[in-house]
Amino acid sequence: MRAEYRSGTLFAVGALIPMVVMLIGFPVAGALGLWVDQPLIAPVGLLTVACVVGGALAGGGLSGGCWTRARFGASFPVGLGGPLLAVANLGGFSGQESFAALCVAFAALFAMSNVVLAAGGLGLTGRGCRTELGKLCLCGIGGALGGAWLALTLWVAGFSTPAMAAGVIFVGASVAVGGSAAIGGWALGVR
Repeated sequence: MRAEYRSGTLFAVGALIPMVVMLIGFPVAGALGLWVDQPLIAPVGLLTVACVVGGALAGGGLSGGCWTRARFGASFPVGLGGPLLAVANLGGFSGQESFAALCVAFAALFAMSNVVLAAGGLGLTGRGCRTELGKLCLCGIGGALGGAWLALTLWVAGFSTPAMAAGVIFVGASVAVGGSAAIGGWALGVR
């Protein structure tokens, strides 16, 4: 497999690890009563660990060995914070928001998050962000596409039954986060 496709795949999988923990693991833990008498830091810490593991997996797609894994592991909790927060709060939208407003807000959030994630990882690996500006722009474009997809997902979910909307949001959010990370990983993997 070519390096850019491998890194894109690993970035997508790495970004989906915290998504699965947040969208499936947290509700299951709550149903089992594991969050009872636990401070707020417990789920936040678990999500941070999931981000670090996902970042380490994603960093493995780029050449550089253990240090690249560690540096992207440190970059993922900061870079994925915005998209994960947006996905976690999708249920709080009223359905009265315009598609254009959602698209602009989510696209900007995802684009900034992807650029921060990539710049943090590149900066920590010693590859200067100024020399990799084109790759950072592609990461931003991938993030904007992911944000636009999430806005479309929320708009489509507004026309669905509640049970169908939950499935649409889960799949759409996974595609938005994983797809934007895949585009960013692909861009970073290009030699």
